[in-house]
Amino acid sequence: MTAAIYSIHGPSSVISIQRVPKPIPNYDQVLVKVAATCINPIDIKLRKHPISSLILPKPKIPGTDISGIIVSAPKDSGYNEGDEVIAMMPMLFWSFGASAEYAAIPISLIAPKPKNISFVQAAAIPLVGTTVVTGFNSVLETMNQTSLENCKVLIQAGGGGVGSFAIQYAKNVLNAKVVATTCSTSKIDYVRSLGADIIIDYKVTNFEDVIQDYDVVFDTLAYEYKERTLNPNSRVIRKDGKGHYVHIGGSSPTIEPGDPGSDPFGLSVPEARFDKLMSHYWYQWSSSFSKKVGLSTEEVHYHVVFVRPNGNILREISKHIEENKINCFIDKVFPLNEIQQAHNYIEEGHTVGKVVLTLI
Repeated sequence: MTAAIYSIHGPSSVISIQRVPKPIPNYDQVLVKVAATCINPIDIKLRKHPISSLILPKPKIPGTDISGIIVSAPKDSGYNEGDEVIAMMPMLFWSFGASAEYAAIPISLIAPKPKNISFVQAAAIPLVGTTVVTGFNSVLETMNQTSLENCKVLIQAGGGGVGSFAIQYAKNVLNAKVVATTCSTSKIDYVRSLGADIIIDYKVTNFEDVIQDYDVVFDTLAYEYKERTLNPNSRVIRKDGKGHYVHIGGSSPTIEPGDPGSDPFGLSVPEARFDKLMSHYWYQWSSSFSKKVGLSTEEVHYHVVFVRPNGNILREISKHIEENKINCFIDKVFPLNEIQQAHNYIEEGHTVGKVVLTLI
């Protein structure tokens, strides 16, 4: 089969198109003919930053998001040849990826493709959708609620892939009372079309001058906005013990290998450095512990999100898309053999919507 592949880390030029053996599915996997795959910022970071082959096996076929057609499935799996599906493949400890003609995927990670959208649109769903639902599920579980009615929600970077999905999910699925977001001047009309009630142009206005006593802050730029949101003098989140801060794992796209903030040991992308992970999870644990033992009634609930593949979440998302509660927005489509150009396009930082590779 034809696949995009890299054996060393570096610029987009390390990716080449090669012929490789077609994967042979295990007893608990389906074989999918890939129709389209989405390129996410994490794919750029995994390619650029040196990571041990123990963690990111190489040669590596990049990509996590898949839409495609089942070629073969185990008996009694609930799936059949010809079924249209979506999936998010594992990022780490896995050499196979989505940028290939075929992929063998665990049954637990797939879900039916929404019937009312194309393969290209469907490929943009898995990673961003799973990230958003995982983050909001953590909040709802802590609240012991199933919706965000009467809640005010701030979503940072609403013009990005995760942010644009989060606006729609908070507004149309969770029924948030108010959804505010930050974005650049050029994306104001875009985020308004998604359903944002309050739009803050971060180039003109500081969000903390507008947002006060919000119930939930969903921060896709936590590496930049966390301190401004949680410092003792901030009034962005309510301080009565009922405020929630959702930290989406991420790092500045401008960090290059060897820069301050990158992993000096070559074990991870910048946001997953061991010291940062420990800091995030310590913050989350101490916040929860303080409330449980009564040390603080004003502590903000802190939620850390590093996404994992989840077929159940994708099934839920497919349902919401078929109910027209969530739309998928595509910026640009490239064929697989132009994957280098697609990576370069994303690195320029001007996308509005997702960038997709097509294979059929």
